[in-house]
Amino acid sequence: MPTTCQLVISGEARAWYADVPLREYFLDMEAAYEVAVRSQEVVRDRFGLEIGPALMGFSYGGQLCLGAEVEFLENGNPMIHPCLDRLEDFRAWEPRHPFDHPLMRQFVEIWREVDGRLGGGKVELSFGNEAPFTAALLLRGPEFLIDLEETPALAREFLDFLTEHWLICHRACCDLMGKPFIGASVWLADDFSGFLRPQAFRELILPSYRRIYETTQASYRVLHSELLRPEHLPLLAGVVDYFDPHVDQYLTVDDMRAGLPAGMDWEWRIITSHLNICSPAELRAEYEEGVRGGAPRIKAVVMPEVPDENVLAVKEIGERHSARD
Repeated sequence: MPTTCQLVISGEARAWYADVPLREYFLDMEAAYEVAVRSQEVVRDRFGLEIGPALMGFSYGGQLCLGAEVEFLENGNPMIHPCLDRLEDFRAWEPRHPFDHPLMRQFVEIWREVDGRLGGGKVELSFGNEAPFTAALLLRGPEFLIDLEETPALAREFLDFLTEHWLICHRACCDLMGKPFIGASVWLADDFSGFLRPQAFRELILPSYRRIYETTQASYRVLHSELLRPEHLPLLAGVVDYFDPHVDQYLTVDDMRAGLPAGMDWEWRIITSHLNICSPAELRAEYEEGVRGGAPRIKAVVMPEVPDENVLAVKEIGERHSARD
């Protein structure tokens, strides 16, 4: 089987190629349109790659409409600030439509305008896919880990609330973009769930995954999580179809091959920071390590200031391995 390569041009890199500050790419309509168009041209000219237009992905829409505050940096990703001083206060939250927030209305307006200029159906609104446990830590802060010990029943109630909230937000986005709520692929991001030991992961995390995947009747169940350990991997059997560890520091390619359930699809990665600092020869060696480890696919995420020769080196070796019988 060939090892395929996914060379991803991140939103941060798109803004950098278009010479647009990241904050403007998020918040300014003309800047967003400029990046959507200009970055395609730059990537085509420099690397011979075709990429579609895109808006900058925003991860925290589901948390904004629950009261979280977000801070935008000039050339960095947004920072979200917890808003739940006492865990029990979530019971007093009034139901709100996911787009009932000034910033989300602004994002919707930018999406409609940019997509319309491009002909319609070209870009998606990125609302965020943060899974319930990660959302709990974003809204409550690290105190939620203490809540799990001191008030476990209330913490579970909060996770159940956030699971239902995830489904409400997902349905709103599907309705807005005219996409099916039932039967489509569903992607979850849950970078903080690896804080939990396997038994707690089984009891607290997997039920929310199952609830989301089963309610949406997901045709393909994708999980992105960056803090899992080898002992977590077998627990994904029957729940997840595809696992993306991205920059998980606790997993090796051998752990992935040995620990994931038979038949599960997965990916390995070129470490993102290595794209900036390593030589083309070192990146090729890193790619080969993933191939030897049995990775069915390898992802490389290009961020700002990656040397062109490094992008071309990963592209060349990825094409070579993808073409193998």
